[in-house]
Amino acid sequence: MATTAEEIKRLRKKEGLTQEQLGEVIGVTGMAVSKYESGDAVPSDDNKMKIARHFGVSVESLFFTNK
Repeated sequence: MATTAEEIKRLRKKEGLTQEQLGEVIGVTGMAVSKYESGDAVPSDDNKMKIARHFGVSVESLFFTNK
């Protein structure tokens, strides 16, 4: 099972978005997305919902994976 960081990166790349573009969608910088994808930071609850909604997945499937 993928980690949350790996899953965010996989979904972003599948959609062809840059980190900056995903950041714009959820209201953070591309650097913040980079930190989410490297596991150096965890999105706020609000941003978790925005990411899940954008990619059409449940928050649970995205954020309750192998950390």
